[in-house]
Amino acid sequence: GLVSNEYEVMLANGTKIEFKGDGEWYNVDCHSGSVPNSVLGEQICDYIETNHPESYAVEIDRNTFSYDVELNNGLELVFDLSFNFERYED
Repeated sequence: GLVSNEYEVMLANGTKIEFKGDGEWYNVDCHSGSVPNSVLGEQICDYIETNHPESYAVEIDRNTFSYDVELNNGLELVFDLSFNFERYED
C-alpha cells in the first residue's frame, strides 16, 4: 500500500496540526481559539498586533514560498519565508 508521509495531530482544545513526514508542521488550524504566538513567530505577531489589533490568527499554513495566516475576521495575510508581509489574499 501507499505510505503517507503526513501526520495529523488533534489537541484536546480542538486545534489540528498537520505535519510532513520530516516532522515540519505545515498547517495549524485553531478555529476554536488563536494560534499560539510561538507558532506564528515574533514578526507575524507584531504585524497582526500593529495592523489588526482587534483580530487574532486562527490558522497558519506553511507553503513552499510563503506563510498564509488567516485571521478570525476572515482576512488572509501572506508572508514570505522570512516573515515579511507580502499581501492580502482574497
